[in-house]
Amino acid sequence: MKMRVLFFLIISITIILASCGSGQKMEGSFTDEEISWLVYEDGDNLLFQNPDSVGDEVTLFVSSQKDPNQKRTYYPIEAEVTVGNPEHGDYFKVYLLKDEFDFKRYLKFGEVYRSFDLIEPLSNYKVGDNVYQEVYLFSEDSLSPDYKIKNVYFAKDFGVVHYITNDGREYYLLNNEFKEVAR
Repeated sequence: MKMRVLFFLIISITIILASCGSGQKMEGSFTDEEISWLVYEDGDNLLFQNPDSVGDEVTLFVSSQKDPNQKRTYYPIEAEVTVGNPEHGDYFKVYLLKDEFDFKRYLKFGEVYRSFDLIEPLSNYKVGDNVYQEVYLFSEDSLSPDYKIKNVYFAKDFGVVHYITNDGREYYLLNNEFKEVAR
């Protein structure tokens, strides 16, 4: 009888001690590969041109960037960069989220976050004279007039390289000075 009580006492203490440690937050950080998805730096200006209309250009500004090294040292961690032009209305956000088990990447345009994990990248995608590798195509299926952008082409090493508005205008990235393009 004493052995049985002692056994249950030891089991109970073990369970209590194990549960005390589970409430702690685990430390976390992004790897260099993970943080490389935030291709823009604060202050970058991205120039896009409509190849079908001379003078139809849009400059997007990197106006907001959270610290890519994260705001805290425990999971979940997140980082993001915002690119847009308030006068033109074009707007994108690259958002990263990581917990102790998963790393997720999202592109937001309109009001929806779209996951990179659900899309198979194109291996070669030509925009004007440039050929980009690992390009993700995001599409907006809604016919809502609130959504200005219909399709976005995002290259892992360059960010948005091509986008199409709901009214059919296409914009190609003209400047990609922050990295070299494979031709």
